[in-house]
Amino acid sequence: MESTGGKPSGCPGRWVQILLRCREIDVEVPGGNRETLCYPGVLLISYDHDRKVAETWLPIGSEPTENDDERLIQHLHRALLWQAEAE
Repeated sequence: MESTGGKPSGCPGRWVQILLRCREIDVEVPGGNRETLCYPGVLLISYDHDRKVAETWLPIGSEPTENDDERLIQHLHRALLWQAEAE
């Protein structure tokens, strides 16, 4: 795994970084051409003593459903509980 390089001050041995990002994928379109699509999401990155140990991508849409919201809450809850175990 990799080092974080920019750990926020005051973080415990375990910490979770939450980022809003856009992921890009290349897809083939009719005519044999390729097109790059971008879709937004939340990226949760878990660190243990400055080493990345897990990464979770949660896509988000412009009209999220209640299930989408519940999934995001569940992942955030798990990540924060994991971080709190080290404190």
